[in-house]
Amino acid sequence: MAVAVACRDYRELVETISFRRRELGLRQLEVDDLAGIQSGYLGKIECFDRRLGPMSGPAILGALGLELHVRGANTATGFELLVVRKPAKEPAERRRTHVEPHLNRQSNGEPTP
Repeated sequence: MAVAVACRDYRELVETISFRRRELGLRQLEVDDLAGIQSGYLGKIECFDRRLGPMSGPAILGALGLELHVRGANTATGFELLVVRKPAKEPAERRRTHVEPHLNRQSNGEPTP
């Protein structure tokens, strides 16, 4: 298990997600597409307008090649969220969920009606 970073709170977790996205050279909408979530959702998370949910959290982390683990859950020291890089594998197929209006077509290349 290759720990990328240990996060002490939610803010550090979101900052880690944002850093990893930029490290991979991905835009927020591209991560939304890879994760299969609503377009613009990651942008709201990175601005702290929304929170990671039980479905969106794993989907976003998975799209970025990350997993989340909890370490040291006791009352004296609290706990840490470990963000772990998953072993490299074939890149996930991008699932487009938005329309690119400047091209007047959906992202899969088909013209919009």
